[in-house]
Amino acid sequence: MRRRISWLGFLCSGLAACSSAPDHQGLETELVAKLPDGNAQGSAVSGRYLLALTTTDCDGRCPAPDGFAICEIGFGVSDDSVTLTQTAGRLEASGLNSQFVVDQLSGGINTDGSFDIGGLNTISGTSLIATVRATGTIDANGKVSGEARGWASGSAAETSVDCVASYSLTGQRK
Repeated sequence: MRRRISWLGFLCSGLAACSSAPDHQGLETELVAKLPDGNAQGSAVSGRYLLALTTTDCDGRCPAPDGFAICEIGFGVSDDSVTLTQTAGRLEASGLNSQFVVDQLSGGINTDGSFDIGGLNTISGTSLIATVRATGTIDANGKVSGEARGWASGSAAETSVDCVASYSLTGQRK
């Protein structure tokens, strides 16, 4: 059984597992906020999807809130219902679990079903900024496969955070 947790929990945890300076290339705020449209047409992938994320890697300063070490490889979130909206080459993901720090992603989708979407958020009451980027494919049967990466940086409760986490991403259209 997998427990539901927040993106912040994913991004900021597991001090023992996350100890070096992280490589956040591709997760910069300026980049994830302006990912380009793809070359797809129509709205074929629009609909509700069930997604699952599983931690595959974690790197950086990732303090564990309340000792809850989520950066354990293999830890995951399952059955998160998400709405994908395709408008030609633009793809938006919304309705992510309200616990998620970054709950809306946007970017592009191509005719072959490959996508690249991202988003960012400043965490209320902290100086933390979180970015998330997901890449992968959605096939003709609505099967989603890919990977996601998230980066949190700044400080919260007088604790410095600079953490990058990677996840496998799978899902299916409902």
